[in-house]
Formats: sequence, structure tokens, C-alpha cells
Amino acid sequence: MTPDEENEERVDRLFNYLVEEGALELISIDPESHEPLYRITPKCQEVLPELYEEFKSETNETIFELWQLGIVDMKFADKTENDLIKLSAQWETLFKEHYEALDTSHKNLIYSLIDDAIIVEQMIKLYNEEK
Repeated sequence: MTPDEENEERVDRLFNYLVEEGALELISIDPESHEPLYRITPKCQEVLPELYEEFKSETNETIFELWQLGIVDMKFADKTENDLIKLSAQWETLFKEHYEALDTSHKNLIYSLIDDAIIVEQMIKLYNEEK
């Protein structure tokens, strides 16, 4: 086995371990590459704290950049609540306008927010149907 193959095998084992431990969860499929997209969960903070902190830092930077472009809105909460990140009212127009300049992390975060919004919308619809 070559060093590259050994490294790839180690990465695969780590990835599978993180999924099995609940530190990573499948959230969507990338519409461009058709690859699965995963989200780091709070459980990752227990399982692999270094990865969690690095991911948190990178995600905060990505959110800030999308906020500067007007694609997302942020509401900062106090210590008893979580900050709220959501797509802005103009997100579709701005997403199309900046699409070529956005990297994969920006696009994946937007896709995740879209999926979250769809899930919330479906939950509200089910709730209203049960009334």
C-alpha cells in the first residue's frame, strides 16, 4: 500500500468513526457534485474537540463573509440562547450575483440553510394540518 493510500484509509476510518459516534451527520446532497454533505454536531466537541473548534472558527468566518454580501442575516443572542443565522430576504438575487465568487464552504452553508428552512416549513405545515 502506498503512503497516499494509507493516508486515505486513515481519513476514511476517522470519517466513519465520527459518523458512528454522531459527531457528523448527513444533511444534504451537493447539487453540483452530487456528493453527500455532512454537518459537524455538538457531539463532535466531546469526540474530537480540536476538529470542532477549527470547524466552528471556519464556519463563523464563512457566515461573516455571507453576511457582508447580504446573503444571510444574523441576530446575536444573549448567553441563554443561540445566535440566529437565516437567509436574507434578498438571498436568491445576491446568491446568483455572487455565485461564481463563492467557494464550496459558502455554497454548502447556504444549501444547509435552505434545507433547514424547508424542514421548518414542512413542520409548520404538518402542525397546522393537525389542528
